[in-house]
Amino acid sequence: MALLITITNAGRAEIINAQNTGTDKVTITAVAFGTGQYTPSKTQSALQAEVKRVGSIAGQAVAADTIHVMAMDESNAAYNVGEFGLISDKGTLIAVYSQLPAAGWIIQKAAPSTLLLATDIILESLDTSVIEFGDISFINPPATTEVPGVVELATPTETIDGITATRAVTPFALKQLTATLARAGLVQLNNTLSSTSTTQALTAAQGKKLQDEKLPTSRVQTSATDTTVDALLTVGAFGLGTLSMAVVDDLNTLDVTGLYSPSSSTLNIPPSVVSGSTCLHISSSTTHATQLVWARSLDRIYSRRKSAGVWSDWVEIFHNGNLSPVETSRQITAGNGLTGGGTLAADRTLSLGTPGKISTSTSNSTTATSHTHELELPAASTSEPGIVQLNNTLTSTSTSQAATPNAVKEANDNANNRAPSSRVLTAGNGLTGGGSLGSDRTFALGTPGTVSTASSNNVSATSHTHALTLPAASTSEPGIVQLNNTLTSTSTSQALTAAQGKKLQDEKLPTSRVQSSATDTTAAALLTVGAFGLGTRNTPTFPTLDDLPGGGGLTIGTLFNLDASGLTLGDNLGGWVVPRGGRPCAFLFPNESRLAMTRFNGVAWDTPVEFYSTGNLSPVETSRQLTAGNGLTGGGTLAADRTLSLGTPGTLSGSTSNSVSGTSHTHALSAATDTLRGVIELATATEVAAGDATRAVTGATLIAGLLGLGNMGASGYVTFPFRDSTGARREFIFQWTTTGNVSSTMTPVDVTWPTTFPAACLGAACLDYGTSLSTIKSWKVISDGIDKVGAKVMFANDAGSGDGYGRVFSWGY
Repeated sequence: MALLITITNAGRAEIINAQNTGTDKVTITAVAFGTGQYTPSKTQSALQAEVKRVGSIAGQAVAADTIHVMAMDESNAAYNVGEFGLISDKGTLIAVYSQLPAAGWIIQKAAPSTLLLATDIILESLDTSVIEFGDISFINPPATTEVPGVVELATPTETIDGITATRAVTPFALKQLTATLARAGLVQLNNTLSSTSTTQALTAAQGKKLQDEKLPTSRVQTSATDTTVDALLTVGAFGLGTLSMAVVDDLNTLDVTGLYSPSSSTLNIPPSVVSGSTCLHISSSTTHATQLVWARSLDRIYSRRKSAGVWSDWVEIFHNGNLSPVETSRQITAGNGLTGGGTLAADRTLSLGTPGKISTSTSNSTTATSHTHELELPAASTSEPGIVQLNNTLTSTSTSQAATPNAVKEANDNANNRAPSSRVLTAGNGLTGGGSLGSDRTFALGTPGTVSTASSNNVSATSHTHALTLPAASTSEPGIVQLNNTLTSTSTSQALTAAQGKKLQDEKLPTSRVQSSATDTTAAALLTVGAFGLGTRNTPTFPTLDDLPGGGGLTIGTLFNLDASGLTLGDNLGGWVVPRGGRPCAFLFPNESRLAMTRFNGVAWDTPVEFYSTGNLSPVETSRQLTAGNGLTGGGTLAADRTLSLGTPGTLSGSTSNSVSGTSHTHALSAATDTLRGVIELATATEVAAGDATRAVTGATLIAGLLGLGNMGASGYVTFPFRDSTGARREFIFQWTTTGNVSSTMTPVDVTWPTTFPAACLGAACLDYGTSLSTIKSWKVISDGIDKVGAKVMFANDAGSGDGYGRVFSWGY
């Protein structure tokens, strides 16, 4: 380390005199050592506590302001050095150096040892060329590549630039020549994956670690329907997370749990299913499965079950979108704008109140007995006034929106901050191109000159050369390497930065992220095929709901089967759990093509509630009367399908008033369109049953269109509507009647059904109904006498006497 020595006033005068006269140089003949420890002063003429003066010295100037001094003491003296001074041949203390006690001794000498002090001394603002040591001259020739001698050291900047060929590179300067994203150079290795450095290179060990821990592409599904065990699921796997689920040709052939999309041509689909519908298929084995189908645009859900390899018929699930069962306690309330109403315990009438007058200031509003509408105003355009939307951007090309004052100000500010087109850009040395900003300009680096050991660092108007060729690193040879801070390069001659190594480390998916099993609930674990029953032909089976993964309130979302449900719904239930913050819901699919739901109440699972479907519900009919009031037509008892329709509206024009009559009413508004709210025709019960999508449904027509016919009495029947496997609407009919008085046995009696079966009578039975025959035991129906119109019945034996009646029951469709 170079020491900044203090030049004494006497020493400075002697050196300056030598510089001015040029006759005699200052000759250093001795170095004095002392034990003083202090801050030196320029006024000193001697050391504070000199203990030894050494004449065995040597030295030379190594820079304009630096001399290298060596002093040696081979005597047996022992002393500590806290100060030393340079003594000239005239006995003058030329310079002195000392340090405070806190810094310790400069050097210590023991008796049997040799003291050797070698140090570089900086002479502040003085020329070292007038200083010599004894009779030795230290003027050496400049060093070249052929001749040894004195060489100037290159600065770190000169080393990095690589321009000079006459200065030597020091280890310090060489250390500054580090590789960056823009230049080749020395690079430090980094053996971690947590660094964000862009100037260090990743070690091969960390590269191997990334290679060993990465998830191979072979672990990822090859397609959305790949069922390879433990394969990582991709977005779209088995219909999860995609808008394009796999389209199937035949729902009977599905055997892997997942979401699928049947089309209108798919085989074995429910009625009314069209392209774009969704099917959830849950397989518990190759012979047992459950399917739910959501019909697109129809708000219809269908369910069926496969047991022992045989699929049941589709049943439609009832919900509040397709069924409103009628109760006698149901309240019909006249809302705003209507009058009348009451419970269905008696006939009720609903009437439309007198409409209010409509103007530009009215709104869509109702009162207890009237209503008004809001007038639609046209949108503003370049040719018509109207309502306009504001736009606060500078990128819109809309001709139907208005700019805000803020957007106009931004456009003006942007124009004020632009440079004038007359501004000139000039290409300097080594570059070509340029010009005024009146058009696009390009600056290009001039063609570089060939760089070799003979070339120099030079720049001309259009080119440049360098003085040094550095070896480049390769996969087989060490060398200088350029760093690359991207993950898109295919270069084999650049090194990845530690920052990108960290990025790979931070973003990699370690193998520990993959599920350890199909029911592994580790947070953020990657799902595999079969996870929670998805994408497998063997959905996980559990004894009870409490045995599901997590159990009770911790249950996670999963597809499952139950060996023995204990839920009074049958065994071997399929299911689907939806987690809800500690209170999950479980949807259950019993064998009988039914759908049920239960939830965890925080302590245990509630008793399941079963959804209504055509497999478990036949709605009860009523004889109550629905009367069409003012403005409406239709109505009647619920003994048959009924329709409440809006009466034919009067022609609307500027002169019509808001009025209502028995079968009509008028407004000042146009009829509704597909883009404008307004009047719409009500559907009939027949149109409701047919699924008409162009008319509105009332509560009465919804019920009348979905429920069956009936006739209650001593002889009567009741119908139960259903849809068969082709989607056709049919009615199951149950009938009853009596034989009349029969006075003899074994005599066939003809019985006529209250209504003729449309398709077939499936069976009949007869019971004793008030007889005086003491020995009559039973009645029977003659099997070959049953048809759609009636049947033949008789007493079952020929004993006794008297007369009696038989009650006959039949069923069919």
